[in-house]
Amino acid sequence: MSTGTKTIYLPLSDHVKNILNDYDAEKLLNTIPDNYFSEHFLPPASVLERKIKLPIDTSTPVTLSKKSCEWLKGASSNQQISLSLLFNFLIECVADCGKIHTKNISRALDCYYYAVNNDKELFSRILSEYADSVYYNDEIGLSEEGIAYFLTLSQERTSYIK
Repeated sequence: MSTGTKTIYLPLSDHVKNILNDYDAEKLLNTIPDNYFSEHFLPPASVLERKIKLPIDTSTPVTLSKKSCEWLKGASSNQQISLSLLFNFLIECVADCGKIHTKNISRALDCYYYAVNNDKELFSRILSEYADSVYYNDEIGLSEEGIAYFLTLSQERTSYIK
């Protein structure tokens, strides 16, 4: 069994880059069962639709164990999908992204409570954008859950620094 790491260069979608800013690629890939491809049918169309999100000329270094590199290369060959498309698909859609969503919710709530207590201008912008978003429910009105979910996708959360 080979050990060590290997750096590969892959075009990554902005979403995957954001995920990899917070999480280690190796650890995310380790959440995917080794037999994922034998148990599940991976329709190439669902992977290929992500191709339009990938940058054309920019490759990003990704350091993985040699075992993970071999697993990815074998899977991409068996599925007849490019390594970069498969990697982006796995990180975005298959790896344990529940952790990522939970972390974004936590940051969104931190931003919200910071704005409520310290920055009325930011709070006003958040409420205004939330009211204009698809996450605002006219029947419920202001909802912390709705605001938190809205902020996970909003630029206001990413501009907030604790």
